[in-house]
Amino acid sequence: MNFIEPLESRIAPASLVQFTDVDGDQVIVTISAIDPHPVVASNLIPTGALGGSQLTLLDLSSPTANHANVSVSVTKAATGDGLVNIGRINAGANDLGTITIPGDLGDIDAGSGSKSTPAIKSLSALSMGIYGLVTQNGAGNLESDINGALGALKVVGDVKDAFLAVSHGKIGSITIGGSLIGGTAHTGGNITALDAGIGMVKIGGDILGGGDPTSGAIAAKGNIAGISVGGSVLGGSGFTSGVIFSSTGSVGPLTIGGDLGKGTATFTGRVFASTKLGNVTVGSSLLGGTMNDSGRIHSDGSIGMVKIAGDITGGGGLRSGNIDAGTTLAGVTVGGSLVGGSMEESGRIHSVKAMGAVKIGGNVSGGGAAGTGSINSDDVLGAVTVGGSLVGGSGNVTNLLGGSGTIQGQLALASVKVGFDLRGSSGNGSGVIYGGKLGSVTVGGSVVGGGGDSSGNISGGVIGSVKIGQDLIGGAGGFSARIQGGFRGIGSVTIGGSFIGGSFSDNTQHLRSGEIFVLGNLGTVKIGRDLVGGSVSGTANSVECGAIFIQDGRIGSVFIGGSIISGTDNSTKSSAFGDLISDASIRAGLDIGSLVVKGSIIGHASTGTGRSPVIISAGGQAKPSASADVAIGSLSVGGHVEQARILAGYVNDFAATDFIKPMDGNAQIGKIIVGTDFIASDLVAGVVDTGADGFGNGTETLIAGGTIAKIASIVIKGAILGTAAAGDHFGIESHTISKFSAGGINFPLKPGPPADVIDFSAGAHFDVTLREI
Repeated sequence: MNFIEPLESRIAPASLVQFTDVDGDQVIVTISAIDPHPVVASNLIPTGALGGSQLTLLDLSSPTANHANVSVSVTKAATGDGLVNIGRINAGANDLGTITIPGDLGDIDAGSGSKSTPAIKSLSALSMGIYGLVTQNGAGNLESDINGALGALKVVGDVKDAFLAVSHGKIGSITIGGSLIGGTAHTGGNITALDAGIGMVKIGGDILGGGDPTSGAIAAKGNIAGISVGGSVLGGSGFTSGVIFSSTGSVGPLTIGGDLGKGTATFTGRVFASTKLGNVTVGSSLLGGTMNDSGRIHSDGSIGMVKIAGDITGGGGLRSGNIDAGTTLAGVTVGGSLVGGSMEESGRIHSVKAMGAVKIGGNVSGGGAAGTGSINSDDVLGAVTVGGSLVGGSGNVTNLLGGSGTIQGQLALASVKVGFDLRGSSGNGSGVIYGGKLGSVTVGGSVVGGGGDSSGNISGGVIGSVKIGQDLIGGAGGFSARIQGGFRGIGSVTIGGSFIGGSFSDNTQHLRSGEIFVLGNLGTVKIGRDLVGGSVSGTANSVECGAIFIQDGRIGSVFIGGSIISGTDNSTKSSAFGDLISDASIRAGLDIGSLVVKGSIIGHASTGTGRSPVIISAGGQAKPSASADVAIGSLSVGGHVEQARILAGYVNDFAATDFIKPMDGNAQIGKIIVGTDFIASDLVAGVVDTGADGFGNGTETLIAGGTIAKIASIVIKGAILGTAAAGDHFGIESHTISKFSAGGINFPLKPGPPADVIDFSAGAHFDVTLREI
């Protein structure tokens, strides 16, 4: 067998290049083309102690080599490995057929730019670029320029630092058995279809970004049919490194066996499709990096189903650890947790249009900025299930991004199930569930407000139902731990434990911490244990903490398994009605169908700065008849009633004392049952205290226009008591009181004028009076 002498470059007017490889293997390179004797030039550089040569260049640029196929056979020597590395193949403007290299290829350039003929039908190599420029004798580069389509690329091992750019045509398919690795070379470890698409891509190992821009990348201007990566896709320190990218087209189904993300530069560890991104599966976690848009799954159009086996973790950059659809998002399943990062929109799942069901196996936790640790659709959001807790972060809400640790469907949210707690945090608007139309919310544990305003909230324009397994507890922030419905109301609220308003001691006014607030109607309320108002001390005061407040609608029914207990006012301020305003109150702009309290109703007398009574008030029917205008259908208390104000015919008015004012002089109350004593409390229907000196002292009148105000039946099984304090008065009053009994005694009441008046004493003071007006 005759071998070309190494040491120099020669023109071989034949289709064979024969030489001894650097390790002693015998190599034959066969070039077949249309021309039976294509002109081939080779550059062989002597190297090594074995006297072999490195093939640094195979020159196929002669027109006679057009459409050539290249195959290489190796006869293994005792000292060899049976492989051969080729530095560069240069075909100039020629198109090539099938290229098979049983070793590493550093660079290949070919193609006429024809739209009908591929620049290379197929290219197969053991690896590409793993020896750097060593196989080109330290010169040249690792950039392969393919002018025309590439039918298929098959690499058994790794592609490292090499850049394969295909122009004027697509890449039919890519198969890499190892990894695609970017290094310090610009666009190293990069395969790009510059103005067309790519067929199916399969990578057995990883896609790893490097230190230079666009290193470690699969990119196309057109569509990418689909991608499978056995390992991870990780960004590096170079801009846009470690990416899968279609600038104007779509990316089909994408499967990543390991992690996606990381990186220390912008747009690293990222998947992007301009028009559409198919289903995405990540076998481990989506990890945000330290810079903007790192660790991101993004499409300007739609995204199919996304499955993340591990966590989604936001990082230190904007939109890091982020799934973002410009139109629709079919749905998301996360086996672990969704965790916000330190910058806006990090650790976020978002769609501009409809989003399907979302399942999070662990916790959803807000981070240090707006929109972190959040699930948000600007349109409709399907059912959301969180296996752990939903916890707000320190990030404050913004109009565009929402708060931290939130679940939001701006137009509608089908349902939310949280396995454990919903907790607000220090960020305003943190730990929030919101839907323009909210179907149902189930929280297995407690709902707890945080230090931020409007934290730990559940709200919607209309809400089907809310179920809380344990407690609802107000936090230090205003409007925290709040269930809020709009004019279309809330169907039902169930709290398995207690409902507790926030308590405060700082020099601040605290508003509505721990509240059920509805602009429209509220169907049913069930509280398993107590309804407890907040307390104040120091120089603090609070408004409506531990309250059920229905602004313009009605309440179907309220059931409380324990007691209603107001907070205590131990503040150092002094005002006529204290610093607990509407504390532990149940108020409806219209009527309350029924109220059952299995325990007692317990307010508190003044400790020097004002009393904190329990307030139950209702305005009356939306459309009363000539004879009926029932404001409170029934009230049943298993224990005693103390320091309470039960008022029918009173509507909500934030400018009035206790935020209620008399309005309906025809308001009626149905049946009242008190299990034991009635102490220092008011029970009135359609009556106003004109003297503002307390009910029961004779200065009361019917609210203007009243003619049919009535209490149908009152049964107080214990005593009726006032207080020993001088100057206070309490009343049981209406235009008509049909039936009345106390302490087992039925008090006969006359059916018409003169009005009945019964005084009940407490010690030496006659300060409780039943009076018909």
